[in-house]
This record gives sequence, C-alpha cells and structure tokens, in this order.
Amino acid sequence: MDLDFHGLQDLSSYCIDQFCERSGDNTLKEMLNFYKCYRAYVRGKIGLFTAADPAVDEAVKKSCIEAAGKYFALAESYTN
Repeated sequence: MDLDFHGLQDLSSYCIDQFCERSGDNTLKEMLNFYKCYRAYVRGKIGLFTAADPAVDEAVKKSCIEAAGKYFALAESYTN
C-alpha cells in the first residue's frame, strides 16, 4: 500500500509476486486488496485525527488533510 501511495505500483506488484513465489502462498492475492484498503483507510483516518488536534500547526494540518484525501482515494481504488 505504501508503494502504491508513492506511485510505485510496479515495484509493489513485483514485491508481492516475489513474496508469493518464495513463500508458496498462492492465496495471498485473494485478500490483498482488502488489507491494502484497510491500511490506506487507517492512514487517512490518522491524518484527519492529526489535523483535528488544536495543538498542530496550520501547515501540518493542511498537509495531513491533503494526504488523508489521497489515502482515502487509494483505499477506494482497491475496491474496484
């Protein structure tokens, strides 16, 4: 999910393929999008919690909100 977030989908796929091949776990890919979606959603939520903290600087809040939006969009992309 982190590699996907940073635009490295090819590397993400390569790592997953290598893990499946070396571990012999051929069922991993069946659940992978569920877990990627979950992790991206959690990252988005954490960003919004951070942005809602009154002690956080305005620039950091803005950055957290932007990142949260990207994480939520990424989470949604795993449901298609």
